[in-house]
Amino acid sequence: MLLATVAAILAGAISITETNACPTGEAVSAELDRLGALAALQQVGTAEVAVGDSQLHIVIRDRQGIALGGRDVDAPVDCAARASLAAVLIAAWTGKWIETNLGKPAAAPNSEAKSPSVPLGQSGRLAPPARPPPESVPPPAAPATIAPAAPATIAPAAPTVAPTPTVAPTPPVVRAHDVARAAPTPIHVDLGLLAFGVHDGDAGTFGIGGQAVLFAETLSLVALVEGTGERQHALGPGQAGYSSLRLGVGGGVRKSWTSLFVDFALAPEIVRHALRGTGLTQSNRVTAWGIEADGRARLGWSAGWVASFLYLGASWSLLREHLTLTDRSDSITLSRANLAAGLGISFMVR
Repeated sequence: MLLATVAAILAGAISITETNACPTGEAVSAELDRLGALAALQQVGTAEVAVGDSQLHIVIRDRQGIALGGRDVDAPVDCAARASLAAVLIAAWTGKWIETNLGKPAAAPNSEAKSPSVPLGQSGRLAPPARPPPESVPPPAAPATIAPAAPATIAPAAPTVAPTPTVAPTPPVVRAHDVARAAPTPIHVDLGLLAFGVHDGDAGTFGIGGQAVLFAETLSLVALVEGTGERQHALGPGQAGYSSLRLGVGGGVRKSWTSLFVDFALAPEIVRHALRGTGLTQSNRVTAWGIEADGRARLGWSAGWVASFLYLGASWSLLREHLTLTDRSDSITLSRANLAAGLGISFMVR
């Protein structure tokens, strides 16, 4: 299989017309070899595969470079799926073309036909043709008698059959559900780490988090965990410090291009607040639980299986958190909104 793939690439059977191509010519040739259609393509001519604007454009050419047919289909995100889809379309087209045009082998030349022989003289040159013997004078013939000729019979002419016109083959139509069965939609897993700054309108701090995205085509499933540093808010004669830890699961959408991607996600979160007083007579520590709705977006640039991204997020608490001193009536209500922005890196593990 490896030797056949390398031979196909050296012979130019597969042509990829995009820089940093995805898929590569080697991948498409390997899939054709796995399907047993590499020899058929080399018998027909060459195939050109181009990717642009999320479209996979395939053109089949004969050995003289004349285009025999082409097709545009939606390009999957994964390079391996693109190679598999291109190989299925090329294999189907070349197989149909060979069945239509090469189903009957050409007639073999007549090996029994012989060219006339020319005699050679003793010196190796062409011998002159033998001269006929001198004519002898025949004796006088008797008077000839002319017999009546028999009536001529005219045979009917054979009917003329017009040659059957040759019809160029029509490229086979590959239906969407046939392609779906041949190349199933791949599922990818994106694991990301991010660092961000967050502000709730009263105080700001920094945080770190992790995010896992499971996606196929445009739909995605998102799981996230984040933690923030402690923020300070004035409370009576002292300060109230509070930090949070979030955990959520939700859904989203994702759009990918050759090197860029953008995704959006919405997720409900369980939030654990850690509260404590500083500069007060009694500095108690309190834990409170809440529920928030989180929305976030990422704009990323990918290089192979590693990507960097810009992160923007916002959340809204469904419960109000009140802090009240035990020895006096001073109290505050924590802000229900949070805005965050940061940078991150992600790894494509599947």
